[in-house]
Amino acid sequence: MKKKFRLRYLLFILIPLVLILAWAGVYFYKLNSQIQRPDEEKKVEIKKNEDVVLEKEEKDDSFDVALFGVDARDRSLGKGNRSDVVMIAHVDRKTKEVNLFSIYRDTYVEIPDRGMDKLTHAYAYDGYELALNTINTNFDLNIDKFVTVNFAVLEQAIDLLGGIEIDVADNEVKWINGYVRSLNRESGINKVAYISGPGKQNLTGSQAVAYCRIRYTEGGDLKRAERQRTVLNEMLKKAKKTDMATLLSIVNEMTKEIYTNLETSEIVGLAKDVASYKINKSEGFPYNTKNAKDWCYADKSKTLSIVAPTNYLNDLYTLHIDILGYSNYEPSSKVKEIANRLAGYQKPVENDQNASSQ
Repeated sequence: MKKKFRLRYLLFILIPLVLILAWAGVYFYKLNSQIQRPDEEKKVEIKKNEDVVLEKEEKDDSFDVALFGVDARDRSLGKGNRSDVVMIAHVDRKTKEVNLFSIYRDTYVEIPDRGMDKLTHAYAYDGYELALNTINTNFDLNIDKFVTVNFAVLEQAIDLLGGIEIDVADNEVKWINGYVRSLNRESGINKVAYISGPGKQNLTGSQAVAYCRIRYTEGGDLKRAERQRTVLNEMLKKAKKTDMATLLSIVNEMTKEIYTNLETSEIVGLAKDVASYKINKSEGFPYNTKNAKDWCYADKSKTLSIVAPTNYLNDLYTLHIDILGYSNYEPSSKVKEIANRLAGYQKPVENDQNASSQ
């Protein structure tokens, strides 16, 4: 009698467990099949500056991942798309803290084998590989993981979260409503609501993406990058209060519009622990900049509107120590070479009327 009872009790535990594991396996396989991934047969070489001095504590358990945002109407998330968003997330598994910094899309950088140009063009020229190599070369980083997201999926994710609270400034209202107007014109129906005015309010996905796109107010690209970080921060805050079923729905929707070399297990692991993480620091980079004009590598007769670093080496030191958690940093010879190319912009920040500090 005891053996039968034990067998029934064992089956009572095992059958639901097997069903749960089977469901998880199917769900895991579904997610993995939806994500767009780099061609494994293509040889990809992510480079870094070899002679840079970077020192961390032995117990450090952190990693860096590049986040790219593109506006791809055809779901093509590779080269050919300019990266309107370029962020680096420094994730500390031990403290559950995330330090986030935006690199301004128009930052004047050296694109390997091409020359000085806007950062945003690197992704358009040759996708994530050239974008990562450009970031590593110019900022003495060692990043080999990336996630590219289509702006369209942000709308869906924010709507599934029930919207996010944003404090909209008076000079931002017309730009948000202008984008809403164009969306409604494209669809032929007024499916997206206009916002009534400035102030704290709950924005829908479409309204929040419109907020992210604004670049024609004071501050230009620098202010736009700040808005993008604000939206990401508010999404994380809302996600931490959201039930697991909704989070899984968001992951399911987002994987359709994601291009990454992160393993599915890494994505699910981060999603599972999202409630434990908090954004510790959120900044724009370079810290000290000025708007300027300079030539384009492809056509030296044309000039580009660029964001030029004005305190390049000092900014890099602050980035590595304060944001990335290194105990020591000495710039590579390559970064020093780039600093020489930017010498014309290296003016004392306090005397530079156009310098911006974030």
